Amino acid sequence: MALTTDEKQRVRYHLGYPLVSTDQSLRYGMVVPVEFAYLVDNVVDSHLSAAGESKVRQLLGVLDGIETKLICAQGRLAVQSVDEIEMRTGMSGESEPDLLEREYRRWQGRLGDTLGCPVNQHSTSTSGKRINVSVRS
Repeated sequence: MALTTDEKQRVRYHLGYPLVSTDQSLRYGMVVPVEFAYLVDNVVDSHLSAAGESKVRQLLGVLDGIETKLICAQGRLAVQSVDEIEMRTGMSGESEPDLLEREYRRWQGRLGDTLGCPVNQHSTSTSGKRINVSVRS
């Protein structure tokens, strides 16, 4: 069974692409960073095997779960310890959200690898890192 419209939107969202259609953004004069969005749309619309669809659904579940944990972690941002329980931190004092963000990026990369599509490097979900791509004429 092909991916549903909702699942396709979740793929775009988790790969860091805007949830607007390219046609609509151009029609209304909005500049939207959609350089590789057509790759995502093309793959999820017609080029996934049944096994690929199953894997994509699994990865979407993982990413949704990590995002839910990130939201829940907001309530623990100010807590360092409670009685004898100490909150786990990562390298150089990384907080729980920092660790979850790193895990999110790991699974985001796996989704991109599975689809053969790049994660949107202009997205804040990639830690604001930008890349420059040389274009030869």
